[in-house]
Amino acid sequence: MKQLFGTPDGRVVIKEMPAPTLRGEGAIVQPKFSAISIGTEGTMLRERRAGVADSHTTKGFSTTPEGEKSAPVAKDLALGYSNVGIVLETSAGLDGFRPGDTVTCAGIGFASHAQQCYVPKNLLARCPAHVDLREAAFTTL
Repeated sequence: MKQLFGTPDGRVVIKEMPAPTLRGEGAIVQPKFSAISIGTEGTMLRERRAGVADSHTTKGFSTTPEGEKSAPVAKDLALGYSNVGIVLETSAGLDGFRPGDTVTCAGIGFASHAQQCYVPKNLLARCPAHVDLREAAFTTL
C-alpha cells in the first residue's frame, strides 16, 4: 500500500507500507479524495526544510523561538488528516458503519494520504449521498 510522508528534510515521498489492520473500534477505509492543507501540512514541511521545531508533532506548539534552530527531526511524518472514502472493513461491534459506506475521516495519523487508512469510530462520519466527494474530503478543515 502506498502512503505519502514528509521527510526530516521537508521533502514529500511515497512509501510502500503494510496495509493497516483493525485495532479497537474503527474501520479500514479506502480514501477516494484526500484534502491537502497548504496551512497545516505546508507549515510542517516548511519547518522541516528550515530545521526549526516541528510544532505539529511536539505537544501541538513549538517552544523554539522563531528562527532558532532546533534538534533535527529524526523520522518521516505521515501526511494527511482529512479525507473521504469507502469503508472496506469494520471492527466487531462497530455500530453505524458497514463495508461499502461512504465516510469522511479525520485525524493526523488516521486520515492519511494513503491507499488505505485505519480510522477510529470517533473520527468517522457518514457522508450524505448528495455531497460531492471532492468537497467532503475537506470536512476536517
